[in-house]
Amino acid sequence: MPFDRRRPPIAAVLLAAALALAASMATPRGIAAAESVDAAVVGVWRMAVPVGQGGVARWTWLIRPDGSYSFRSEGPGDFKPHDGAVSFREGRWSLNSTHGLPWTDGGTYELDGDILVATGRLGAGLWRRADPVEAGALPAGGGSDEADQAPALE
Repeated sequence: MPFDRRRPPIAAVLLAAALALAASMATPRGIAAAESVDAAVVGVWRMAVPVGQGGVARWTWLIRPDGSYSFRSEGPGDFKPHDGAVSFREGRWSLNSTHGLPWTDGGTYELDGDILVATGRLGAGLWRRADPVEAGALPAGGGSDEADQAPALE
């Protein structure tokens, strides 16, 4: 097929489309994520979870204003830690882990003061806001090394 000066080469068209897509996604992560997290949900949340071995696990969920989260479990049960991106907006929430246990979840949520009811894959969970002094730093990987500690809430 002869070269037609009126039609740009296909490679140039594809490059232009790729650059346009990249530019549209260039919104700084913090700005886009902050808009996706209801400020009232930011903080440390805890829930007691009865486990089959006859004990109670304590789940801790840190939701940060930048749209990131950390989940940890203490006590009996084999609940793996995970971290990733979270969104809480207009009664709907979603979560996608990027580190640790591969987990994707979402559903509806209601907030009543220091009680957060989030309904998702495991049903409805009743989370209570943790006392900021008691919450301290959330372990990042289950280790006791200070390098394994996530930053405390500000």
